[in-house]
Amino acid sequence: MSCFYTNADSLSNKFAELQFLVSSKSEKPHIIAITEAKPKNSRFIPSLSEFCLKDYEMYHVNMDAEGGRGILVYVLNTLSVSQVSFNFNFEESVWLELKLINSSKLLFGCVYRSPNSSNTNNDELINMLKHIDQQPQTHKVIVGDFNYGSINWDTWQNTVSDENADSNRFLTAMRDGYWIQNVKVPTRGRKNNIPSVLDLIISNEENIISNLEITSPLGKSDH
Repeated sequence: MSCFYTNADSLSNKFAELQFLVSSKSEKPHIIAITEAKPKNSRFIPSLSEFCLKDYEMYHVNMDAEGGRGILVYVLNTLSVSQVSFNFNFEESVWLELKLINSSKLLFGCVYRSPNSSNTNNDELINMLKHIDQQPQTHKVIVGDFNYGSINWDTWQNTVSDENADSNRFLTAMRDGYWIQNVKVPTRGRKNNIPSVLDLIISNEENIISNLEITSPLGKSDH
């Protein structure tokens, strides 16, 4: 199963590029996950019909609401998939259950944590990781923009020393849940910013992610 993920930083003006990218592939991605799909500080809520992608079912959060940056997840319509709801209050995430061969199931999540996330929302992110860890699905994959650039994922160390800092609490939750973070190269490095790993691919199994490739972004968005 193949998956394409990107932080679009507004998909409206890049949707044609996404369509071309998908149509140009010899085999279409089974899952396409996009964070920050809505424009920042937009006065208008985009219509969901603008983002319909041929041969894909679309799942979303905050796309038709005023708050948030919006998440879109497309799943190839040949797959058996259902959207899943959970009892945590993290602001922006989409969760899907996909049926695989041999009766196994994949729990797939797409997450966006704003760099301006509130303390309450950061608490809910920790709660979310604990909750997902307890779910019965065999395989679990979480993709998204977590905006914790201070964490070095090669060493699993943080440049922030305060143990109560949100980034350290997130790192502790990752360790406690035995989660694996698969992205090791910077996914953002704009203008004079120091390149950093903000976009993560998290899994509950070491060998479930293979052939990971960092490609060119849509427009000037993240990879």
